[in-house]
Amino acid sequence: MNRLDITFADGLQQYSDSVTPPSLDFVMSLPLYVRIKLWAIYLHVLQRSGGETLVYIGSATNAKYGTWSRLESYRKGEALPQYVKQAMDQGYTITHTTLLAYCKIPSAGNVACGRAVFVAMEAAFSAIFWSMRRRDRSYGLAASCPWPREAYEWGGLCGHSPLDEGIHGDLELSPEELEEVAKTVRANQNARSKVKMAANRQKPEWQARDTELRKQRAPALKSTREERKASQKFWCTTCNIPCRDSTDLAKHNKKRRHLKKLKGLMGTYVCKPCAFSHDSRQKWDKHCTTPKHERNIAAAAQ
Repeated sequence: MNRLDITFADGLQQYSDSVTPPSLDFVMSLPLYVRIKLWAIYLHVLQRSGGETLVYIGSATNAKYGTWSRLESYRKGEALPQYVKQAMDQGYTITHTTLLAYCKIPSAGNVACGRAVFVAMEAAFSAIFWSMRRRDRSYGLAASCPWPREAYEWGGLCGHSPLDEGIHGDLELSPEELEEVAKTVRANQNARSKVKMAANRQKPEWQARDTELRKQRAPALKSTREERKASQKFWCTTCNIPCRDSTDLAKHNKKRRHLKKLKGLMGTYVCKPCAFSHDSRQKWDKHCTTPKHERNIAAAAQ
């Protein structure tokens, strides 16, 4: 497994030899979570007027979306942990969310082992911050709790030890084998998506919605096109179309349609608006009388 470059929240080190546990003020001073795709150990603070402050610690290790996926579910009220949901039903709200430790989402070959590391870290943080629901139970974590459990300024909402959970992923396969499995899964997902999209495009409601969206986007697209054409920035003179940036332009220049048009402009007599060329002046003159040519000339003049 490749090394996980894990970053820990600032200020945690000061409690390594402290005689008291982290205070609520310290927890609330930790940076708020910013929506971004990472793997992380997160901490929620839940509060309500007149009620005890509650804390929940969890891990977010979705292989594709990481924290964005897990923490978005809290915002939507979906797939909530049992006691978090119970607290929210009783009027509690999440007033603070911070990341205690985080790293970039690892490659597919390192996901399973990486999750094992994060489960261990989740257990350690659950003990250090004692986010467990009861103080009179060990949960197999009491020996790792540095301070008396009665000394914490909050109650916990974690109902079991993270070490009781299984690791989602195959730890017996090598990273190379896991990469191949992930590649196959992605290919199958893409194939299913294409089939689904093709089926959707045949539905009248999809076609109506697509037509409406095109109408809504048309003014902005026309404005962008005119700006790019005027500045000639990221503009393909062969196809007479704008590109978003230099990367997009480079991709466009490799497309079959562009290459076909480019090939069509290599004759002696060239009509750029139509991307047409020919070595015969007679055939070129004939082209210039076609309706398509007249339409393209009119469009180019706008």
